[in-house]
Amino acid sequence: MLASNYENPDLFMTIIMNMLWTVFNVLLAGACVAVSLESRQIRQSPRVSATLPAILQTPDGMAFRCDTHDFSEQGLGVTLPPGVQIAPGSLVGVTLTRGDDEAYVPCKVVLCQGQRIGVKLEPLTPEQAFNYTQMTFGRADLWVDAWNAAAPDAPLSALRNVLNIGVRGIRLFAKLSRDTLTEKLKHPGIGKARSSSDSQVKQP
Repeated sequence: MLASNYENPDLFMTIIMNMLWTVFNVLLAGACVAVSLESRQIRQSPRVSATLPAILQTPDGMAFRCDTHDFSEQGLGVTLPPGVQIAPGSLVGVTLTRGDDEAYVPCKVVLCQGQRIGVKLEPLTPEQAFNYTQMTFGRADLWVDAWNAAAPDAPLSALRNVLNIGVRGIRLFAKLSRDTLTEKLKHPGIGKARSSSDSQVKQP
């Protein structure tokens, strides 16, 4: 078809544009398929990456200087100093510091990964909750650093990522279709059995 219309430049370019547009739409449909097949990930509260100075108080009365690596409304990620180990389930206290200001919050260790632990906030008093918010989400310097570190927009890179996801979605769709067809060929009576059972149920 392209060869027969090559002498007509307008018709030739129209065919080329339609083919490119069709491929683009197929890739977008593939991206939708890939997204729909992804497992859903839900966080109860978003985490903010931040290195904040803190003091960790263990149940036996020991205190260690440490740093956070992230925080959320419900907990903190803390990096322990070398040689310090804390068992999951331990009740600890974390004091966030900023100059002369401090905010103490009671916590429970829920995750241990080497020198990194995750702690969940225990029920806080209104004063503790206010101080915790002031030392975390209320820090102006934290958000200024995050905004300055933002990567510039890259439209072409974003388009390339979308197209790559589209290719992955097409492959996933082809695999699912092949697996479904293979299953039907292996068990040809399943579909007929279901159809007959449905018809029997519909009969009065």
